[in-house]
Amino acid sequence: MPQVQPNQRAVIFVDFMFEGLRVEDAKLNGLALEALESVGAVFLTKLVQAAADLTNKPRHRKRILQAIQRIGPGDDIHIHHEIYLLLSDKYPAVRQAAKCVLKTLISGELKVPS
Repeated sequence: MPQVQPNQRAVIFVDFMFEGLRVEDAKLNGLALEALESVGAVFLTKLVQAAADLTNKPRHRKRILQAIQRIGPGDDIHIHHEIYLLLSDKYPAVRQAAKCVLKTLISGELKVPS
C-alpha cells in the first residue's frame, strides 16, 4: 500500500466529510456533520456551492443545508444570497432546509465562525 502524504490525508478527510452527506445513512451523516461542524466555517463556500448544485440529489442538498445550519452560515453576504436563492428551488425539502438556515441566521442563533 502506497504511503499517504499529510496533505493527501487532509484531502481524503474533506472528501469523506462531503461524501458522508451524499448517502442516506443516519450514522454516517451524523459523523460527517460532526466532522464538518468541528472544522467550522472553513468549507462554507464549498458547502453552499454543493447545496446549489442541481446535479446533486435533493436529499443530499438538504443534508448539506443542514450542515450549513449546524455550522452557521457565517457573515459572508454571498453565502446568504446563495441560500436565499434556494428558497425558490423546485424541491420542497431543499426550500424548507434553506428556510431553516435563514431562520437561524435571522434569529442570531449562529455559532461564531472559526
